[in-house]
Amino acid sequence: MVKLCKINSEGKEQILRVLKDGEFFGELNIFWDIKTANFTAYAIRDTKICSISKVKMNQIMKENPGISLKFLGCLSHRLASTENLVQNLSAGNADSRTAFVLLELAETYGVTGHFLCISGHG
Repeated sequence: MVKLCKINSEGKEQILRVLKDGEFFGELNIFWDIKTANFTAYAIRDTKICSISKVKMNQIMKENPGISLKFLGCLSHRLASTENLVQNLSAGNADSRTAFVLLELAETYGVTGHFLCISGHG
């Protein structure tokens, strides 16, 4: 597993995403001409990482349209998840935002059968 994060202006770590086996990062470097990443990646358990150059990835996508479509599908899913997160964080109260994030984490990491009851009662 790999944790992608940024450090905010207050010096606090902001987790962008936690990647599972088989997921990728660094796609901005393939489609934009940027030299450095805008996040930091940390292995949070033993991890094997494959690196591929922009030139080689572009060649692979041109020669294998199916890979390009799968890549676009993954990016579309990430965009939809980000849009849902922004919508949830900008609306609703703290309890509903917390519940949304917990449900997203459970769905992403396959946790089932555990229930959390959030109540306004202290």
